[in-house]
Amino acid sequence: MARRGAQDRAARAPGVVVSTSTSPFAFDILLEESRLTRYDNHIERRLSSLRGQYSDSDAYQRLLESGDPIVYEVYEISRPEVAGELRTGLSVIHPGRVGNEYFMTKGHFHAVIDTAETYYCVKGRGVLLMENAQGDSAVEELVPGRGAYVAPGWAHRSINTGDREDLATFCRRPPW
Repeated sequence: MARRGAQDRAARAPGVVVSTSTSPFAFDILLEESRLTRYDNHIERRLSSLRGQYSDSDAYQRLLESGDPIVYEVYEISRPEVAGELRTGLSVIHPGRVGNEYFMTKGHFHAVIDTAETYYCVKGRGVLLMENAQGDSAVEELVPGRGAYVAPGWAHRSINTGDREDLATFCRRPPW
């Protein structure tokens, strides 16, 4: 058992991307780098992919023309789409603004609308903005050590309200 553990640790050295495993595994959250040591999918969302998300279209266009910054990144540990599995990830929203609006994620409903999700803030300051199809809304503050529950049927987006630090949240939900 000790030998297998040493091999597994070597395979999960920082920066190494590994495929989905059917065995138990561990990973680290690198707070200074705002990333996971183990992930299957890394998504970068640039400002250009957030067209129509900000109310000040002139400020959006000026910022886009100045270099199309990365607004947020997601590091996902993918899992098979079967009952009992959990998709895990780290969502990292960088500091910045478009006009008077803070950098934020696109926001979304899950493909399976009745899917819940949990967020746990590990770095930075921000809010989790949620809304359901009936127009009810909720806002939860995100600070290190605080978790938030997104109920089934609620769209949600994370917003970094800090000016200097990434907002990093650890997320878990079923894989569908």
